[in-house]
Amino acid sequence: MESYQHGDYVNAVDQLERAYAVLRVPSIGLWSGRALSKLGRLIAANERYLEVTRMNDLRAGDAAIQKTAQADAKTEADALALRIPTISLELTGAAPEEVELRVDGTLVPSSLLREPWPVDPGTRTVQGKRGSEVVSVSVTLREGSTVRAALNFTGTRSASSAPAPPSAVPDRAAPAPRHSSAQRAAGWVALGVGGAGLVFGGVTGILLVRAGPR
Repeated sequence: MESYQHGDYVNAVDQLERAYAVLRVPSIGLWSGRALSKLGRLIAANERYLEVTRMNDLRAGDAAIQKTAQADAKTEADALALRIPTISLELTGAAPEEVELRVDGTLVPSSLLREPWPVDPGTRTVQGKRGSEVVSVSVTLREGSTVRAALNFTGTRSASSAPAPPSAVPDRAAPAPRHSSAQRAAGWVALGVGGAGLVFGGVTGILLVRAGPR
């Protein structure tokens, strides 16, 4: 608390996080969220506030203090939600399920591509990978803003996802060759390898739910 009051938020976060790991009570969680917010770590601060509001195990000796901390955490979470900026992600030249999309290295599920993606204020790197093609763009966000990040793909696919060429048709005048069972097995293996690239592309994840009115 002394570190927080003196504006040393880096040290305050470090000490409050360690204290919260030992004693998970709303009052410590509240101040931990406040310190994280002071450092611009709004996503982590909002998660901490929401965690505090869901706590049920309140110490009997100071239950009134802990309930007050929970109420304060709810109020501050509602206000903080309006400060969290978002990125509006857009793709051209590729379908969402074809792209592995990341924001500052964090995977964004393709099923959530059309949702505004919450991030901390500052400069963020958005990267999309489609086969062998990688496209990236940097965007700078202020508190409460929404910034569009457009990734433009040329449409080049990797060899693993390209359709296989049609099989050669044997000359009608010549008798069709008889394939052994080993040759037929080799053909099915080759087909399986060529189609394996089509399996990957859909990803799942959990979208951060922003508390309070937008």
